[in-house]
Formats: sequence, structure tokens, C-alpha cells
Amino acid sequence: MDLVIGGSFVMRSLGKMVVERMEMITLESLRLQIRTVMADDLAGVFQVLRSDPDFLRYREGSQGEPGCFDLQAWERDWQVAQMMPGRHALGCVLKATGEFVGYVDYLEEHEDGFPWLGALTIDMAHRHKGFGREAFECLVGHFREHVGCGCARVSWG
Repeated sequence: MDLVIGGSFVMRSLGKMVVERMEMITLESLRLQIRTVMADDLAGVFQVLRSDPDFLRYREGSQGEPGCFDLQAWERDWQVAQMMPGRHALGCVLKATGEFVGYVDYLEEHEDGFPWLGALTIDMAHRHKGFGREAFECLVGHFREHVGCGCARVSWG
């Protein structure tokens, strides 16, 4: 059974509720499609996140244990992000293969009035190939065109 609640698409699957936004963002670059992460994408994006030891070091698992980030914890984090107005979780997909090679998390407007890029992560196996730069340039164009700002705050480290 599908329900629409407050602009979000809600789907019941195997007894648990999954919240997905109706608003879809899809950006295109030469090699990438950067699009809203949906429930069916979670496992693919999880592999990107899991490939980065620095990312893992600062995340906890589903039981609260540091450094043990698992799919259940990622699903929980994604669900929380879906409920935050103006927050967007995007997957970077290779157009040629459909493989997830990156993940983006941003807020349309941080407390200082600018967009805030909280995460831009490229799978370790695909780094040093220009995907990060390509995704970033695509995002800046999106901020300029749709958010009304040609700059963004960026978290580093």
C-alpha cells in the first residue's frame, strides 16, 4: 500500500515503513548521472561508503559501536535524512554501466544562508579519475541554477 504524507512518498515493505521524497533531483555530467538516492539504491551507495576507511572510522554501526558502519546503520541514516527539509542524498552513477561510484549529501541552505556540501565521497576504486571534480562542478552548476547561489559551504576532513 502506498501513502502520500506531507510531500513524501511512503512505502510499506515487509512490515517496515520506508520514507522517500517525491522530489527527485537528477543532474547530468559527461560520465555521471547524479540523482536522488531511493530505497532501492541503498545497497549500491553503501558499497561506495564502505570503500572509504576514513568515512568508516567516524561512523557507528547499527548497535552504536564505533567503526562498524553497516547497511542497517546506513538505512537508518538515510531515513533520517529523508525527513529533513532541504537535505538531499544523491548517488553518483556511471552512465556507461549504472554502477554507483559516489555519494553526495547537501543542505539547500545552512544557517548562514548558503548551500552546505556535507559529503562528496567517491568509491576508492574510482578515485583519481576525475569523478569527484566532475560531480563537484555539476553540483556548483545546480546550486547556481536551482538554489540561487554560485557557492557553497564545504565540510572538510
